[in-house]
Amino acid sequence: MNDWIKAETDGNPENIQSGYTLSGKAVEEGNSTSFVAPFMVSAMVDSSNQQWINRLWNRTIQEQDDDDYFANTIKMQTMIVVSGNWWAP
Repeated sequence: MNDWIKAETDGNPENIQSGYTLSGKAVEEGNSTSFVAPFMVSAMVDSSNQQWINRLWNRTIQEQDDDDYFANTIKMQTMIVVSGNWWAP
């Protein structure tokens, strides 16, 4: 998944669209944080993705979704995992 999204977007998080079909075709134009942020977790599979993670992180923190509870919740959960602050009880 990580290799696909990097290739699909030419390594630019701003090119991630708000949803894709199973065949990889964008279903909606837009760049919602709720679709961008989770790709940081998929990038964690390999340390060679650190620059990609950094670009995704920077895109995620610059986006202000003040009135979007759903996007902000996904953003927070993703950032907790990527920053290493997730813990298993």
